[in-house]
Amino acid sequence: MEQLKLVIIEDDEAHYQLMKRAIIKAYPDASIHYFQEAAGCLQRLDEINPDLVMADYLLPGMNGIEFLKSLNQEKRDIPVIIITGQGDENLAIQAMKLGAWDYLVKSGDFFTLIPSVIGKVVREWKLKESLQGSQRRFREIFSQSPIGIAVYDQNGLLVEANKSCMDIFGVSDLVHMKGLKLIDAQNASPELKARLLKGETVRYEAPFDFDKVNELEWFERDRSGMGYFEIVITPMEGGTDRCASGYLLQIQDITRRKLAEEEKKELQAQRMESIFTLAGGIAHDFNNALSGITGNIELLKMDLPDMAGIDRYVEAMSDAAQRMVHLTDQLLAYARGGRYWPTKMSLSEFVEETMSMIQHKIAPAICVKINLTGDILNVEADMTQMHMVLSAVVINAAEAIEGQGQIIIRTSNKEIDEGVAKYNPGLKPGRYSCLTVQDNGKGMDAETKRKIFEPFFTRKFQGRGLGMAAVYGIVKNHGGWISVESQLCKGTVVRIYLPAVEDKPKEIIKPKTELARGTGTILIIEDQEPVMDVTRTILERLGYHVLTAGTGTEGVNVGRSYDGDIDLAIMDIHLPDMRGDLIYKLLMKARRNLKVIISSAYTFDGPAQEILDAGAQAFMQKPFKLAALSEKVKNVLEGNSTDYTTGMRDPKADPGGWAILRCEKNLNFLR
Repeated sequence: MEQLKLVIIEDDEAHYQLMKRAIIKAYPDASIHYFQEAAGCLQRLDEINPDLVMADYLLPGMNGIEFLKSLNQEKRDIPVIIITGQGDENLAIQAMKLGAWDYLVKSGDFFTLIPSVIGKVVREWKLKESLQGSQRRFREIFSQSPIGIAVYDQNGLLVEANKSCMDIFGVSDLVHMKGLKLIDAQNASPELKARLLKGETVRYEAPFDFDKVNELEWFERDRSGMGYFEIVITPMEGGTDRCASGYLLQIQDITRRKLAEEEKKELQAQRMESIFTLAGGIAHDFNNALSGITGNIELLKMDLPDMAGIDRYVEAMSDAAQRMVHLTDQLLAYARGGRYWPTKMSLSEFVEETMSMIQHKIAPAICVKINLTGDILNVEADMTQMHMVLSAVVINAAEAIEGQGQIIIRTSNKEIDEGVAKYNPGLKPGRYSCLTVQDNGKGMDAETKRKIFEPFFTRKFQGRGLGMAAVYGIVKNHGGWISVESQLCKGTVVRIYLPAVEDKPKEIIKPKTELARGTGTILIIEDQEPVMDVTRTILERLGYHVLTAGTGTEGVNVGRSYDGDIDLAIMDIHLPDMRGDLIYKLLMKARRNLKVIISSAYTFDGPAQEILDAGAQAFMQKPFKLAALSEKVKNVLEGNSTDYTTGMRDPKADPGGWAILRCEKNLNFLR
C-alpha cells in the first residue's frame, strides 16, 4: 500500500497517542495530522488532502456528526471513520447515512481493530474511486465518440443513444430515436440473425431511405435519397436463460464509401491534409526549439573562439542540430501536401540520405544493397514527393519478399535515343538519371502487372502508404518515366527515369561567416522565450539596441508608446494572441516608416507571403544562423532587401539560412 496520509480529530491527546502508536505499528510510513477540533481540520483539509479522516464524535465546538454535515455541505468527498466512547446504534446509523465509511467504539480491542479498519476503508475507497473513474471514462467515450452508439434492452427497445448516433439519423431528442427499430436487423441475412441469437457479434450494412423518414416531423436533417450504414450489434451479457440482457449497437454512416471514384479521391485528400497539418505543426515546434539550440551554439563559438578541446564538441552539436534542421525541412515540405517545390538534387545523395529513414520498415531478414553512381547527373525534383516515391517502391519490394530476400537499389546515368524511346511510349529521347529498385520476391503475373498503375488497385488486404498509381503520377509530373518488369517467383524490377538538368552538381556556396554589425533600435516580437533570448543576445552583440515583446498585443503597444525611433521589427507570425497580418497592420499604422522582417518556424508560403505582399521587407525561417541574421538585418536597414515574392529553404546551398529560388514550374499533384 502507498504511504497513507491520515487525519485524526481527537480532543484527548493521550488517546490520540495510543491510536497513533497502533497505526504506526501497522503502517510505519504513515503521515498523521492531528487536530483537537473539527473546525480547524476543515480549514486545512484541502492543504493536507488526506486518504482518510478519523473523527471522534464528542469534540469541542463541532461534534463528529456536524463535521460530516459540513463535509456534505461543502461537497468534500473524503472517507471518514467516526469514533465514540458510546455504543449508540442510532448514532452509528446517523453517521453512516451522512456518509461515514465505518464506526468504531472505544472499548475492548478498539486499538487492535484500528489498523484493519483503516486498511478496509482505504481499499474500499480506492475501489470506489476506480469504479467512478471507469464510469466517467465510459460516459465520456460514449458521449464524445464520433461513432454512433445506441443501447437496446433485451426486448429491442431503445435505452440510450449518443449524440453521434442521433446526428446520423437527424434527430435531436432521444424520444424520437425510439421510432427506429434498429435492433430488428431487418436487412441482415438469416445467418447473421442466427449468430445474434447465439450471442455472437454481428456486422452488416443497411440501406436507409431518408425520403421516407423525412415525412416524420421529428427528423430535422435536410437529407434525401438513400443512405448506407454499417451496423455492429453486440449482445451484452447478464441476462437470464442464456439470453442477452441487452444489445450494444455501433453505427457508422458509410454512404461516402458508395460514392464514385472522385468522391473517394476527395476523402483521401482530406485525410492527407490532416497529416500535412500535423507534420507542419511538429516541424514548427521543432524549428522553434532548434532556434534556441543553434543560436546558443553560435554564441558559444563567439565566446570561446579558440579554446582547445571545445571545438570538436561544439562542431558535433552543430552537426547534430543541422541534421535536425534538415529533418524539419522535410517535414515542412511534406506539410505542403501536393504542392511541388522542385530543387536541383543528386539522386545518389537523395537515396543515401533517405534510406536511413526507410530502413526500419524493412524486415531484418531482407538484405538491402545500395549501388550509387558518384557522378550522377542532377535532376530537378521535389524532395518530399520523391521521398514518398522511393519509400513506396522499396516497401512494396520488401512486402513482396517472404522470409529472407534481397533488395538492390541502384542509380545510374542513361542516354535514351530515338530507337529506345520508340518502343517505350512516354519516354522521350535525352539524358536521364535512373533509379532502379530490384527485389527477388514473389513477383507478379501479367494481369497484376497490367493493373498496377490503375487507381485504387492493391494486392494488400489493407492499403498502406502510396499506391503505384500515385507513384506513377508523381514521376510523370516530374517529366519522368517509370517501368515495371516482373515474373511470378522471379522478382520485380522498377526503373524510374528523371530528366537530367546538368552534367555535374553545382559547387556548394558556403554562407558568409563574417558578422555584419550595425546600429539602431530593433523590436523583437516573439512568444518563444528561448528564441527571444538568443535573438536578443545576438543583436545586442552586433551593436543594436533591442526592445522585446512576448505577444502581438505587447508588440503593438511598444510600437505605439516607445519614446524614440524604432528602425526595424522582427516579428514571428504565429503568436497565440493575434494573427501576424493584424500585428503588421497595427505596427505600420503606429509607425509608417518601420521596416519589418517576419520570421516563422513554419513555411514561407501562406500567411508569410501575405504579409510580404502587404509590404514587409524580408522573411527568415527558423532556425537561422548568426551570420545570416546579421546580414539580413543590415541589408533591410540599409534598404538592400531582396524582393521576397517566392522562395524556399535550400539546406544544401544555405544551411540554417534562407535562399531565394525562383520556381519556374507549376506542377500539380497527380494531375
